[in-house]
Amino acid sequence: MWKCPACQRELTLVNESSRSVWQCSEGHHYDVAKEGYVNLLLANQKHSKDPGDNKIMINARRQFLEAGYYQPLAVNLAHLMERYMPELVAQHRQVHLFDAGCGEGYYLEQIRQYLQNETGLSVSATGCDIAKNAVQKAAKKYTENHFSVASTYHLPLLSQSQDVVFQIFAPGDAAEIRRVLKQHGIWLWVNAGPRHLQELKALIYQTPELHTLPQQTMLGFEPLYQQTLSFEFTLTTDQARERLLAMTPFYWAASQQLDKVRENLHNVTAEFYIQVMRNSESIDQQCQQQQ
Repeated sequence: MWKCPACQRELTLVNESSRSVWQCSEGHHYDVAKEGYVNLLLANQKHSKDPGDNKIMINARRQFLEAGYYQPLAVNLAHLMERYMPELVAQHRQVHLFDAGCGEGYYLEQIRQYLQNETGLSVSATGCDIAKNAVQKAAKKYTENHFSVASTYHLPLLSQSQDVVFQIFAPGDAAEIRRVLKQHGIWLWVNAGPRHLQELKALIYQTPELHTLPQQTMLGFEPLYQQTLSFEFTLTTDQARERLLAMTPFYWAASQQLDKVRENLHNVTAEFYIQVMRNSESIDQQCQQQQ
């Protein structure tokens, strides 16, 4: 499903004697890295030498997520996908699933496994992230999935190629997501809930603020469901506490509070605001009528 970032044409995988290459009909080509991913991020789409999360954040998040602390979120998203694509489940059709801002690939793999094991669906699982180090880790470990280095504002996918797109704490563009979704495909957008990691924030800031929920209406999408998912987990080691801190933006503000975090952070609230939206043709018709 990859498309050429230079000319927007479809890419085809070509296996040569010593390498594999994705190439288009215009002659643009992109080597497959030894880990199995492809770099589809153009130089003019980069705002720094190494865009995206740094190695400290990436390594901490990989270790934290694989310890299972946020697994309830992954399971909940899989349940929502199953609920809002019943026709695909009933027909046992292949589902094209895309993670826009996949990081190290944890959520994509968890959801793929759930859908295949619990519903019998065949899942083509694909993700992209602007952080090359994160994509390297994802591709090396989760070899059944497909990954690319790319911007979530310029998704490296053919139009109308995906059944489901999900984003977790990742930036992006609603119009671009709508472009890659099939007609009536669904988009799951996850943001921090108001009380997300409130115990950690209280140790770092004198007056911690609640997260603000997104309020905008997404043109071209039909809202199906919204949910605030909350659960608590317990950190029993200094290492786990440090990993949680290092994977968050709070890390850079907490250099003077590391000892306080190690000593006092035990029970933590995770809270996620989840929106489920459907790519809706009826919205297009309404917009045309208004114009």
